[in-house]
Amino acid sequence: MKGRAKSAGKAQAPAVAAGDKVTQPVSSASPENAPSGIPENEIAEALLAHVEIEPGQGIDDLALAMGTPAADLQEPIKKLLEENKITEELRQGQASYYPT
Repeated sequence: MKGRAKSAGKAQAPAVAAGDKVTQPVSSASPENAPSGIPENEIAEALLAHVEIEPGQGIDDLALAMGTPAADLQEPIKKLLEENKITEELRQGQASYYPT
């Protein structure tokens, strides 16, 4: 085996090509982070601002307008409702949100 280096049982890290995107895992254990990686407080603030500008929208419309999955808005909506910053009105089983 002339000219070859032996690896002494060491695991080599996979090579990353120049165009490959390297991402760091997001800890879901942190309560201030929503699944999207954006702090829940920031989502709640943006959600409140949007509800003030466009009152009466449902969660699907809010998610579309904010570019966020509707599932990511569930907790911020609950928080805003608990803090009495928004109200929820049900019509035919659909919730609409209004500023207080």
